[in-house]
Amino acid sequence: MTKTKQRTVKQQVWIEGILTGLNPTAAARIAKYSPKMCKSQGYENTTKPHLMAEIDRRRAELSQITTVTVEGQQKEHARLARLAEEKGDLTTATRNQELIGKTIAAYADKNINIGEKTVIIIAPRAPKVIVSKEIDTKGA
Repeated sequence: MTKTKQRTVKQQVWIEGILTGLNPTAAARIAKYSPKMCKSQGYENTTKPHLMAEIDRRRAELSQITTVTVEGQQKEHARLARLAEEKGDLTTATRNQELIGKTIAAYADKNINIGEKTVIIIAPRAPKVIVSKEIDTKGA
């Protein structure tokens, strides 16, 4: 029987912070370690084998969860569109085709009129990435 080291509440919160993508210092900050000691305590926690083993175990567990991919979504919407077309439900088929288009940023998420130009903000695949494109509307 192996004896496992107990984790403190702060260490458990620190682990959760690391798993959400924070660096060791930021994770120590949210775990409420002393502000003066966050940097050193964050580093110290990375040297503790029982804490790193828990992080590795949790990451392995999380990697087993099915992830949603753009390609998977496109395939599923294409399948649903085909089924809807076969049943004669053109509204659902069209909606699924639109959703396929959205996954490749074929549609603008938001239009903003600025004087004589329209700025189209498109949010492709990654929600944090925003690409702006100006379109001259004089000729339209």
